[in-house]
Amino acid sequence: MATESFFSNASLAYLASAGAGKDGKTYSIKPTDGSGDFTFSRGSNLAATRVGADGLIEKGRENLLLQSNQFDTSPWIQSLGASGGVISGQIGYDGTNDAWKINSKGALYPYVHQSVSQSGVHTFSVYAKRGDVDFIRLLVIGGSNPDARFDLFNGTAPFVSGGALYANIEPVGTGGWYRCSLAVNIVGSSYRIYPMVDTGTFAPIDEGIYVQNAQLEIGLAATDVISTGATTGKAGLLEDEPRFDYSGGATCPSLLLEPSRTNLFLISEPASADGTSPSSPSSYLGSLDWGIGNVYGGVQLDGGATTYHYGATVAVSTTYAISFFIRRTDSGVPIWATSSTSAAGDFMMYIGGAGVGIGDLDATPSITLFKNDVYKVEAIYTTPASVSSPVNTGILKTSANSANSVQATGFQFEVGTYPTSYIPNHSGTGSVTRGDDRPYLTLDLSSIAPKSAGTMYLEYDADVVDNGAYWVGLSTSSSSLTDWVFIGRDGASNRLYIRANGSAIDSTSIAHSTSGTQKLAIVWNESTGTAAFINGTKVDSTTGSFSFAGNFGHLNLGGSTASNPVSVVAPTKQLLIFPEALSDADCINITSL
Repeated sequence: MATESFFSNASLAYLASAGAGKDGKTYSIKPTDGSGDFTFSRGSNLAATRVGADGLIEKGRENLLLQSNQFDTSPWIQSLGASGGVISGQIGYDGTNDAWKINSKGALYPYVHQSVSQSGVHTFSVYAKRGDVDFIRLLVIGGSNPDARFDLFNGTAPFVSGGALYANIEPVGTGGWYRCSLAVNIVGSSYRIYPMVDTGTFAPIDEGIYVQNAQLEIGLAATDVISTGATTGKAGLLEDEPRFDYSGGATCPSLLLEPSRTNLFLISEPASADGTSPSSPSSYLGSLDWGIGNVYGGVQLDGGATTYHYGATVAVSTTYAISFFIRRTDSGVPIWATSSTSAAGDFMMYIGGAGVGIGDLDATPSITLFKNDVYKVEAIYTTPASVSSPVNTGILKTSANSANSVQATGFQFEVGTYPTSYIPNHSGTGSVTRGDDRPYLTLDLSSIAPKSAGTMYLEYDADVVDNGAYWVGLSTSSSSLTDWVFIGRDGASNRLYIRANGSAIDSTSIAHSTSGTQKLAIVWNESTGTAAFINGTKVDSTTGSFSFAGNFGHLNLGGSTASNPVSVVAPTKQLLIFPEALSDADCINITSL
């Protein structure tokens, strides 16, 4: 950390440990008027995740139903008979008067429904309580029309049909309320709620049930309520929200900046065979909550037989980063087998149609405790020049491996030489891509970083060993590099660089550490020259005058310019800019580890 005296003199102070931001913005601590806040963009979907302060994985979530608790309003449609309807103002599970009664009156098959087109794995849920009748039916139109019928009197396991992945009923508080949910993997078009007398009899005239807060969301489980109105509602980690990440048990967060990556595994949290790849696990784990955040489902592989789950395809002569979560049912440390005949190993991988033992990998895999007896596996594998067809890829346990049972979920296969953060994929039909993280500041920066003289300081986490680019770039515009100050990682080195009026003024590269914290500072003074510092050492300097062509107007955190994003994981800890050229002694002090 920089000392307090340095912080007080900074014109811009970005401290990731403050965890300050919102969707589309990450806040600097200084200046206090908001002029130093970064615009943040990543993409238009909810594919990104982070590890929160509680050590749990946080996803983005969305309720795809509109008017989620306004059952008398379009797009809800009632089919409840000539005089049937919904009645508001009922006492709900949360003690409010926000629940509804669905009353049948003469309809042969009474229901309310909403038309939504949704494919892949998704979950339909509603809070419900018995009224004049004891059962509720949730039905999704699509595929084989999966449905579930729930006993609201006894709360027993629901009756399920039509190819549903699973259904769940969970008591909520007091007063006889339950949350009923139905998970499917189809292209759904209509989501329906029926009052029923029992599993085979629909509600007769003047009888009904109580309901509250309907929800439709991607994934295997009904998560916390997201209220909607005329538009869908979102919660958790949003599309353009900065990721303050606490991976590895950190007590202070870093701003996680990653390049765009694609998860090739068709369903990362399986609840059944995805229909496109061989799947023969000992069992699927339904909506199992792993206790590591918003991650559910998975497969179990038992000893004594060859069991497997494949859900991705790979290309020849390509390097892949593999990651997933695994645990042994006896709470032991999972072991990647050396081969298909290794009795000491618990599992191996099947990649490109071939069994991959630990010795076949590019390097020894990392198997580290994540949370609650759940381990994260990370490995790198380059496929050979030819692969068998079909090119099935996933987890494998042979009959000769250990007798230990393992459970696995959160599968991710991505092209690259290192794994990135978890990218959920529930599509079942294709890959999912997370956009790159791009924080940038565009305005006249002359009061923050005057061109006449200044100092820029960067502190980042260097634990990722890939030789990619992670730069903090200060330039006259978002695309021009005529005038440019940047510091950060450039390939295998820390690099500090100044260009003025199209000419290189100072350029130094020093091999960076592959672990721990890196602290860099670069100083410029148009009248006297430049200096560069890394981890408490002065590594370069120039003398003489030079002149920037214009004022700085763009600051990009993670890439050289807005069009050149970060290409490696490099969590940012802090960035400071000073409107003066700090002395050598001050720069050595501020960059000392």
